[in-house]
Amino acid sequence: MVNNKKTLIILIFCLVSFEVIKGAVFTNLFAPSSMQPYKMANYAQFELIASSPNLLTNIIQITPWGDIQRIRLVKTNNAFDTLKIKFPINYFSWTPFSFRFTPQTNGEITIVLSGPYEENTNHIPYTQMNLWDNIEISGAEITNGNFEEVKGNQPIGWLSKGGVANSGPIPSYKGRYYGRTSSNKTIETSFAVKSSTTITFNLFARSMPSAIEKVMRRILSKNTPAHTAAKKFARGINLTHYLELNPEKSAQPPYIYSDFQMMKSEGFDHIRLPIAFQHYVLDTNYNLNPIVFSKIEVIITNAFLNNLNVILCWSGFEEFRSKPTEYTNLLFQVWRQISDFYNLYPENLAFELIDSPTASLNAQSLNTIYQNILNIIREKNPERTIFIYPPESSVNYLNYLNLPYEDDNLIVSVKVFEPVYFTHQGMDYNGLDLKELVGIVFPGPPKKPFVLKNPDKFQEPVKDWISKYNKLPSDINPCSNRSYEYYLSTARQWSEYLGRPIYVSGFGACSYADSESRSKYYSQFRKYLDESNIGWSIYDWSFEFKYIDKARNQPLDGMHEALFGK
Repeated sequence: MVNNKKTLIILIFCLVSFEVIKGAVFTNLFAPSSMQPYKMANYAQFELIASSPNLLTNIIQITPWGDIQRIRLVKTNNAFDTLKIKFPINYFSWTPFSFRFTPQTNGEITIVLSGPYEENTNHIPYTQMNLWDNIEISGAEITNGNFEEVKGNQPIGWLSKGGVANSGPIPSYKGRYYGRTSSNKTIETSFAVKSSTTITFNLFARSMPSAIEKVMRRILSKNTPAHTAAKKFARGINLTHYLELNPEKSAQPPYIYSDFQMMKSEGFDHIRLPIAFQHYVLDTNYNLNPIVFSKIEVIITNAFLNNLNVILCWSGFEEFRSKPTEYTNLLFQVWRQISDFYNLYPENLAFELIDSPTASLNAQSLNTIYQNILNIIREKNPERTIFIYPPESSVNYLNYLNLPYEDDNLIVSVKVFEPVYFTHQGMDYNGLDLKELVGIVFPGPPKKPFVLKNPDKFQEPVKDWISKYNKLPSDINPCSNRSYEYYLSTARQWSEYLGRPIYVSGFGACSYADSESRSKYYSQFRKYLDESNIGWSIYDWSFEFKYIDKARNQPLDGMHEALFGK
C-alpha cells in the first residue's frame, strides 16, 4: 500500500511537472518574442554632449563621408549642445572618421558611443553592433581611447551602460581590444576642452555580423578565373547614348570602325556597352526582337577586330528598379536568351547582370535573384566572366552581396562619381539641377570664391558644400582626392578581404569642367585605381564626359596623359 502511494505521488508529480514544462514550452513558442532581432549595421553612430553652450562650435568635418547634426536640448532653462554623428561602415574593414571644432569657452564634453536605431515591422528595435577603436583627440586628452585597458569586459575610464570592450572575433584596428556598443548598450567618457583650442577628433568604426547572419564566404586564392579575366578589363570606355536608349532615339550607332581603331591606339583594352534589353521584348513570353542582337553584333565585331574586349551590360531598366519583384521573370527569361545566343563566343566577351539594382530590394531577395540568373547563364556559359553590382552600384552596399563561393569567375562592379558637384557640373544628376555650378575647379579651393547666381534655388547641402569648397584648404576640401578616396579604399579592402576582383564601371568628369581640372581629376583617380589593381572604364567616348574631340579627331587636352601617363 505504501509503495502504491509512493508510486501515485511520483506519477502525480511527473504529470504536474510535465504540464508545467509543457506550458512553459508552448508559452515560449507562441508568446511574442522579447529578444531583439539582429541586423548588421551599415553605419556607425555616436554623440558628443556639451556641458554648456559655446563648446561645440566652429565645426569642420574633415572626412567627406557621413553627417554631423547639431541638436540643442533645453533642460530647466539650461541649453546643451549635442552633435549626433553618423557615417557609413562595413564588416570587412575599419572606416575612419575625422572632424574638428574650436570651443569658445572652457568646459567638459561627453562622448557616447552607441549605434543605429531601427525597428522591424513589429516595432521591435534591431540590435546593430558598432565596433570602435583608436580614438584620438588632439587638443584634449581622452582616457583609454584604444580600449587596451580593461577589467573583465569593461573598458577602464569609460562608463558602461551595457557596452563592453572585446578582443575578437573581429580583428582590432590596432592592438588587441575594441569597444562594442549598440543603440541601447553604450559606453561613454568625458574630456575637458579649453577656449580657443582647436580639437581634432579621429576614430575608426566597423560593423559586426552575428553568428546567424550569412555573410559571403571568402576566397583565399588570388589566382581565380576572375582574377585572370580582370587583367583583360583593366582600362575601358563606356559606349553610351546608343543601346541604353529607347530604340526610337537610337536608330543609328554613333560609333564607326575608326572610333574602335582609335580606342585601341589610345590604350584602352575594352569597351563597356550599356543595353536596355527591356525595350526589345516583343511579347508576354518575353521573346527578344532579333534586331537587338544585330545592333550588338556590329559593336562586338568592330571591337574584336581591334582587339578590344567587350562587356555587355543590362542598363537603364527603371521598371525593375521601381518594382523589382514584378520584373524578375522578364529578367530571367531575357538573360536565358542572351546566354543562349552568346554561348559560343570567346572569353573576351563578358556579361554584366543589371546596372544599379535598387537599394529597396532587401539583401536576401537580391542575392536570390542573382543566384537564379547565374544558374541560367551557367547552363550554357560555365566559364563566362560575369560582373555583378551591389545595390545602387554603390560601395556603401557591398555589405549586401553574398556571391556563391563555388562560382569563382565573378567580378563586382561599382560606380564612383565623387565629388558630384564637380564631376556633374552643368548637368542634371539624380534629381539635382547643377546647371548653375559651371566653373567648379579641381582641386579646391578656387582662387576666387565661387558665387551662386541664384542661391535660393539650391538646398542647404549644396550651399554648405560651396562654402566649404571656397574656404577649406586642399587637404580637407570637399572638392579634392578625399572626396572619392573613401569609396575606392573601401572597394579595395572589400576585394582584398573577400578575394573577389572589383571593377569601377563608371567614373569621370563632364566636359563642362575646365580641361586642366578634368585632367588632374582623371589622372589622380586613375593612379589610385591602378595602384590598387582595380580595373576601370570611363564615361564616355564622345558625349557629355567625352574623351575624344570628334571635330579634331583627337583626345581632349590632357586626357591621354591623365589616363595613360604618356
